[in-house]
Amino acid sequence: MDDLIISRSYDATALKMATTREYANGREIAYDYARAGMGRGHHWGFMDGDTFTTVVDICSNRPIHAESEACDDLVLVRASVGSSCSYGIGDGAAWRFVRPAVTVSFLPKGTRMKVIIEADVPQTAVTVVVRASAILGRYGLRREDLPQGLLDVLDGARTDAATLLSLPLGQDLAALVHDLVRSRLTGSLRGLQAAARGAELLALVTNAWKGREQAGAENSSIGMRSRDAELVAAASRILNQRMVDPPTLQELAQELGTNRNKLNQLFQRSMGVTLKVYCVQKRIERARALLQEGRLNIAQISETVGYQHQSSFTAAFRDVVGMCPRDYGNTRQACAALEQAVH
Repeated sequence: MDDLIISRSYDATALKMATTREYANGREIAYDYARAGMGRGHHWGFMDGDTFTTVVDICSNRPIHAESEACDDLVLVRASVGSSCSYGIGDGAAWRFVRPAVTVSFLPKGTRMKVIIEADVPQTAVTVVVRASAILGRYGLRREDLPQGLLDVLDGARTDAATLLSLPLGQDLAALVHDLVRSRLTGSLRGLQAAARGAELLALVTNAWKGREQAGAENSSIGMRSRDAELVAAASRILNQRMVDPPTLQELAQELGTNRNKLNQLFQRSMGVTLKVYCVQKRIERARALLQEGRLNIAQISETVGYQHQSSFTAAFRDVVGMCPRDYGNTRQACAALEQAVH
């Protein structure tokens, strides 16, 4: 990864458990959080020339801090199913990732980043970091294939670090993330898969971005007034704390001293989903963590995250994750057993 990003510091315990392997098609680095005594899950990445693809599926038992620096102008595409982390960019405000979303960011050469991954929150995401100058040649693209926002980066019209695009995570991209997280491939074959699915992620996001520009839609979650941003943040905190029995839109608006229409509009613009969908996503995120722990059965998990009927929980889980809770739990247990047998 040093060809694209210089790692200035990383959690010392995680570094001790890191493994690096060289293959003909690239270099892989992996962190095993369970072996490091840092929680559960894996974080691995594959460096392939001008592209670095990372796959994260962890729940750390303590905050993770890392610092790095961009060695070239970079485009970062991130698809997150579950997340609670921040990227401190230079001296500016930190970028927060707290919801299922797709983001595209630009990191100019020399940009310093301070990444903080919060403890006890499942983190599941795929990130593709690609050298800006290589996008057209590497993927065989034409300029007319790209949205204007990305062309501005390639042409040097944008020189500051910025989030260029933020979109809610659709089912197609959620499935892509889960496919990589659940991959049984290893070694150079896993690297090949990461490169292919990373290219697919870039293609899907680029197409959605271009369509958004052509439709004249604005990315209104960026540039929101501070008062409105604080209102959305407060609403998110309340929903996170009370997701098992969340307030209605009217109750939440009264609690925050605003009207329901304004709150509903601001929340959907900023978060990309309605308050109802946001609550469902947070419930399922918690359910995934409980399934990974393996201490409760599905009926108990359904009740714990606020569902009165297990059938409703199963339907919601399948809509968000792409599989039913039982299959998800069986997959996680099989992976854990395999890891234990190997190590």
